[in-house]
Amino acid sequence: MIVGGKKLWNFLKSRLDNADKYSIMKASQVKSFLKGKQMKVSQHIAAGQLTGCWLSSWNNEITLNFGEDKVEFKANETELRELGKRVADRLAEIEKERAEELAKAVEESVDE
Repeated sequence: MIVGGKKLWNFLKSRLDNADKYSIMKASQVKSFLKGKQMKVSQHIAAGQLTGCWLSSWNNEITLNFGEDKVEFKANETELRELGKRVADRLAEIEKERAEELAKAVEESVDE
């Protein structure tokens, strides 16, 4: 299945029909090249404030809520462990930074 289907094909055809003038593939060559291939589409999403999350206990599906919007995905055990490790590491860094800030503030207040 090709993501974009007919719209993608029409776009490519309109742009490539005169491709022989530019020494690139003609639309018919592109269609034959793409036949049976899948295209990966990725997108960066700025979703805003995380308002909730949920982890399914039976199929490892993770849901992240951003107000009325949500992102859902499945993760295997290895991915869940890596995610958990990264979250724990980041929380440890935050706690260390806060402890250092608190120690500095206490030291400054003692010096006054």
